Amino acid sequence: MPWKYHDQTYIPKSPAELWPLISTLEGLKKWSIRDGKLDPVSGGEFHAEWNAQAHATCQVVELIPNERFAFNWNWSIETRVDFWLEPAEDGIGTYFHIEQGDFPEEKDFEGVFFAYMMGWTKYIMCLKGYAMAGIDMRDTWVW
Repeated sequence: MPWKYHDQTYIPKSPAELWPLISTLEGLKKWSIRDGKLDPVSGGEFHAEWNAQAHATCQVVELIPNERFAFNWNWSIETRVDFWLEPAEDGIGTYFHIEQGDFPEEKDFEGVFFAYMMGWTKYIMCLKGYAMAGIDMRDTWVW
């Protein structure tokens, strides 16, 4: 069975407030990527760039307003990434979910999987920091 990464976090904002942060180029540039381009339609191109050496070429697979943004990911491996928003039971906040699936089952591939997992864990906190307090945490590490 291929490896899959899934995580979620509660953010005290509505899906409508979080949606532009996870589904538009301007929003993604506030907590994740540094530059790129995004054609926000199914089949549209999504190029994510963190720096000159770190970039991914993607294709939008699914875009359901205030619910789900999914894209095929192509950076060292080809997988699918899903961001989705689930309204919380408290009627105030939202659970942000991320899933990246179908990592290949190759010998010695564990290091790549855990590197991706570490990166997404960081960016989940960056999304939460920006959504809750307007803080760009990409270059901030507090131990």
